[in-house]
Amino acid sequence: LFEYVDDLPTVSIGSVVHRGADEYIPPWLPPDSLRMTALIKRFKKKSPPRLSVVVLTGIDWPAHRYGPRSEWVQIGLQKLDRQMGRLLDLLKQRGLDRQTYLVLTADHGHSSVIGRVDLYSHLSSIGFDILDKFLYTGRTEGLSDYDAVLWMAGVGYAFLYLPSLTDTALNWRARPPEEMLRAYPVGGRHVDLIENISALPQIAFIAIRNPAGAGDADPSAGEVSFFSSRGRLDPDRDLNDYPDAAVQIPRLMAASRAPDILVV
Repeated sequence: LFEYVDDLPTVSIGSVVHRGADEYIPPWLPPDSLRMTALIKRFKKKSPPRLSVVVLTGIDWPAHRYGPRSEWVQIGLQKLDRQMGRLLDLLKQRGLDRQTYLVLTADHGHSSVIGRVDLYSHLSSIGFDILDKFLYTGRTEGLSDYDAVLWMAGVGYAFLYLPSLTDTALNWRARPPEEMLRAYPVGGRHVDLIENISALPQIAFIAIRNPAGAGDADPSAGEVSFFSSRGRLDPDRDLNDYPDAAVQIPRLMAASRAPDILVV
């Protein structure tokens, strides 16, 4: 964007995206109030920026730490509201309010969580030898020293990768079908992983993608299924609290790097 308007004054404040910007204020300027003050200062100049990108993270970290409805978040929102008011007043004073697009967006929202589950300990207790906290980038035989890969994707969900496994063969390049997940050999016994994981009280639901056939060469092939402690779910009917699940999760599970079990 900055390069597209390289003939106009631009500024990037607190963002890692700044290539081509005339002015760049790195993210080390911490509070939102200082970042907004830096923006307002530039709009007081004779030639204000024609494109400004400002990243405001002051509400994000207390929402993670204290919860989305905490007093800290409310204070942060009130401070930001005052700062935005200052900016809008300045735009009106300078006659720029009808010539300026103001876009507010976010990378994610926040939701209160009920309880916490240590999936690593839970799966280890079943008998898995897990490669933990590892950004998994592709199915490979190089992980044959482990029988599962667990990647905690943020605080709301986790990716569990499993090889296609029988009592006599292990294949990381093939996805385990639902039939195999229902009687997965681990710890010297066969475990119904779908029921075992979805039954945990902290788990909202899980999703799997049943391979279309032998080899499953097409990563987007196969049916995505949802399960909870109530059994198999209809995403259009049973996941009203997750209105984007029916759209987002099948797309996610179609990726070649998608997990074998998505745990929410």
